[in-house]
Formats: sequence, C-alpha cells, structure tokens
Amino acid sequence: MGTSNVAIHIDGVSKIYRLWDNPKARLAYPFRRAVNALLPKQLQLGPILKNQFREFYALQEISLTIRKGESWGFIGVNGSGKSTLLKIISGNLRPSSGCVEIEGKTAILDYSSGLNGEFTGRANILHKATLLGLTQREVEDRLESIIEFAEIGEFIDQPVKTYSSGMAARLGFAIMAHVDVDIMITDEALAVGDAFFVQKCMRHIHNFLNHGTFLFVSHSINDVLTLCDNVVWLERGYIKQVGSAKVVCHAYMDSLLRRNDDAFYQERQYQNTRDDDEGISSETSLKTDGSSQFLSLSAEQIASLKNHFRPKLTNINYEPSARFQIIESDKSIFGLVEKRTMHGGRIISAEILNDFDSSVTVFYGGESIRVIVRVIAEREVKKALIGFQLFNRLGLAIIGENNNLASGGEILSIEPGEVASVTFKFVMPALAAGEYILRLAFHDGGEVDLPVIDVLEDAFRLQCLTTGERHGLAGIILLGLDVKKESGLKILNQKKIC
Repeated sequence: MGTSNVAIHIDGVSKIYRLWDNPKARLAYPFRRAVNALLPKQLQLGPILKNQFREFYALQEISLTIRKGESWGFIGVNGSGKSTLLKIISGNLRPSSGCVEIEGKTAILDYSSGLNGEFTGRANILHKATLLGLTQREVEDRLESIIEFAEIGEFIDQPVKTYSSGMAARLGFAIMAHVDVDIMITDEALAVGDAFFVQKCMRHIHNFLNHGTFLFVSHSINDVLTLCDNVVWLERGYIKQVGSAKVVCHAYMDSLLRRNDDAFYQERQYQNTRDDDEGISSETSLKTDGSSQFLSLSAEQIASLKNHFRPKLTNINYEPSARFQIIESDKSIFGLVEKRTMHGGRIISAEILNDFDSSVTVFYGGESIRVIVRVIAEREVKKALIGFQLFNRLGLAIIGENNNLASGGEILSIEPGEVASVTFKFVMPALAAGEYILRLAFHDGGEVDLPVIDVLEDAFRLQCLTTGERHGLAGIILLGLDVKKESGLKILNQKKIC
C-alpha cells in the first residue's frame, strides 16, 4: 500500500475449519497425507477419505478497505465471524484464502493476556511490553509511568497470581496504553473493570482515535455507536451490510427484532397445532363489554412502583439553578490541596448532598441533589466557568451544567486569592442502575473559548440503585399516569375441549 491513506486492505479472505466426525479420523487424516507425500503412488496407504469431515466457513470472501484514522465496529450474533476476522487482521490467525495488507503496527487490546502468574507485576511489564514491540530502553523509560497508570500500589512487586481480576486488568491495560501502535483492536474488552478503570480506558481510546485506526468487536450496540463511525455487520461468515454506524446498527437491531417476532409466532403456531392434536379447538367470538375501566396513578404511587423519589414541585423557586459567592481566601487552604498541574487556580473541594444535608455517592432517580464546588484563583479570572459533567461507564456525558449557563450568562470574576463556591441544585434523572463518574472543571472564558484552569476527571464515583427497566440512557420522572379502557367490542379467544 506504500504511503497511501489505507490502513487495512482485506481482499477475498475466507477461513475454513474442518469439523471431524470423530477424533480418530482427525488424527488419521494428517498422518495419511504425510505418509502418502513421502511414498510413490503404488505404495500409498489408500485414498484419503474426505467424507470423514465437513468444511465450516467461518468467513467467506470478505473484502474491506479501512482508511487511516477511521473507527470501525464489527457486529453480529455469536458465530458470525467477528472475532475470527479481527484475529486474521492482527496476524494471530492465518486465512484459508485471500490476503490482508496492513500499513502500520497493530495490537490487540486484551488486558490480561500474556501475563505470567508466577512473575511479579514489574517483571510482567518488562516481559509483555517487549513482546508488544518495545525495546528494552523504551520499556525502562516508560516503566514508572506504566506503574503509576496501573494504580495497584505495592502489589506491583507481588506475583500476578495473587492479583484480583480487576488488578490484572489494570496492569494489562497500563502496558497496552504505553505501546506505540497505529491500529488498535479490541474484542469486548470494555466489559471488565470498575467505573474509574473503564473511564481511564475510554479516555485513552478517545485520545487514540485522534490519530489512530480503531477496530472494535462488541455485542453492545450502544458501545459501538459511542466509539465507531463505521460498522460491518457479519452474518454466517458473510458481510451482511457495511456503512455508517447509525444506519447499520439500526438495521441490525431491526433484524434481531424481526427474528424474535418470527420465533414467537412460530412457537404460537406450534402451540395451536398441538392444541388441535389434543382435541382443543380455538374459537373467536365478539362480545360487548358493557363497562369501562380507568386506571390512574399519582406521582407518589409511580415513584413507589419504580423505586425513585418524587420531585418536589410545589412552591417552585425560579432563582438560577446555580448560585455562587466569593469569600476571602484562607492562606492555609493552599497547603491542603493535592499538587496538580494548574493554570492559575484550582478546585479545592467538592461535595454532593441530598435534602437532608448528607453526603451521598449512592442515589435513586428523581432524588433532589446538590453539587457544591469550591475553587480558588491564583491569578485574575475574568470569566470563571465552574461546572460538572456526569458520565456513564463508557465516558458518554449524560448530564452537565455550569454557572454561566445556569445563570443566563451572568459573569463571575475572581480576584487572586479569592475563593468561589458554586452550588448546583437539581433533580437526578432516572438513570439505569450502575456506576457513573462525576467530572469537575474550572475554566476561564465562555462556552467556546475555554482555557483550562483545573480539571478533576474522576472526582466522584456514583452508584445508581434505580430499579426497573430504562429505555435509553435515562428515563423520565413520571408525574402521573392515566389509562382508560372504554366499552365496546372485545375479541375473546375461547378454548373448548372437544
């Protein structure tokens, strides 16, 4: 491919596996081939029986071109060939036919593979990083950075077999994050680790997307839509559809829904046939229902059913949802803040409170929450912008707010040595149960021009305990529900025993 813009070119790739009738035939077949290759025709052991196995096409005539800097997702049901194709691209598996051309260095993002349980974490860094292409000098130069990234403390000098699965994943990813590659391949690698760890993975992947080529296999359509611009839908080894992530993912989901519907109706048809065989007949008749039914649920009743708090809507106060105040600086405050690389100020404290003034990291949808952020200016900040964002486990921003937006553009200026406190009052949306990360930021400027003063990427890890099904990233807080069934003709299915 030379200096072209193509990162991966796949031309007519097929992968065939032989499925043997029994283990004896599987062992005898290569033995017969090897012996017959050495003997003259008249002395050969006899014909090689091809009917002792059948060929299974894991991939069939796959052709695809991926350009540098693109992000591609691979979707399909189990057994469709997704992982097989990525193993061929990475060089870990040879195709039965066709060819793959790669421009650049490729690595599979597999957190814990290649780690030796008997070695310490430090020894595994030296071993795995070398296998991934780093020189000994490069490994030594990046060793401390890898250890710091892994965040496993003194366990770095303990055998990996004593690690939890999360610690092993942290170490494996830390090594991968320090290897220079042009093409990154990950196969369901985002399914492990706590929220902080996954957030760190996502930040690394998003940074990589700015310059590298990314290939991602997953059964989670939301993950694919979040990370990928283009998608390949594989089915039974063939490319079913290829195109933009939105179009292909929606087509794939529609296909799954139709498949589930077909299975449902086939099961119903089978049940009706069995009823007929057993002498049970189904008759349809029309009957007038002379009554009407009405169901009404209040916000409190819905809240109790869906396990969330009802927002307080009486005596609504139309003040800005963010209030700020400037207080004189406390000189001792500088000694209490962790040392970070700041740009003229810093975030000095933050807390999350409920209606009872209790600090919370666990919440339910519909709960009234206050996020309080305090910052200090070490230089003049003419237009301070202080805010927060709540991210899900994949780094997708769910909600966010800052004092400038909430106050309708009111300007907050902070003099050197002054401390500003911003309080955000809001009702937590009905999020899906799981872990979330709260990010805090302190900027100088407007919504477009945002010189960064300080950022805390993982300020809080929050746990949502909301139960019940959520359609989408967040559910709504229902204030009431009315269901009415009016009188009229009803279709009744009556079963009679013949």
